Amino acid sequence: AIASGTGFVGSVGDCGMTGPSTRLDQGGTFDADAAVAVDLRCGSVALGTGTGSDWQVSADYQGPPPTISADGDGLTVDAASGGARHDGLTVTVPADRLGSLDVTTNAATGSLQLDGAALGLIEVDANAGDIAIDAGSATVERLDVSINAGRLRIALGTGSTRGEISVNAGAIDIRIANTAASLSTCGSRCTCRNAGAPDTSFW
Repeated sequence: AIASGTGFVGSVGDCGMTGPSTRLDQGGTFDADAAVAVDLRCGSVALGTGTGSDWQVSADYQGPPPTISADGDGLTVDAASGGARHDGLTVTVPADRLGSLDVTTNAATGSLQLDGAALGLIEVDANAGDIAIDAGSATVERLDVSINAGRLRIALGTGSTRGEISVNAGAIDIRIANTAASLSTCGSRCTCRNAGAPDTSFW
């Protein structure tokens, strides 16, 4: 695996904020395949899948609160604009209703655990952070990823996946369980390898 050579990885989620945080909880229900989008500027996000059709967002934030908006086929979590902030997001979405995922981060860490989901598209645009995507037990039709000054780790399962990956001043490590997966525009800072036996050190 390729590790980032930058010193901020693992600590970018702090962003210099101190003091107590405020809790925000919001939930709802999807009635169709949903598009989920998270825009995080300074903080951390842990996104996982669950059963049923309900979604849940919990935010421990400092500074202005994030904006959470949703309807029957979509969920958007946006960081507030302007001013110092730190958002600690925990997002749970139903595996059977997760159609697409779009994650944009700046100075943030993220863990995306997509167990059991069947996604048409995953898009990630990350700047100055450390993002891990575990889709080893999911299917992903398309994966589009761009990372600048950070590290991204991706595990893909047995389905066929196509996509584009780019990295600048950072590293991407990809574990592929299926040799039919096709990834282009990977670049010299990207390592692609068959998953083989489970490798806990990957995360």
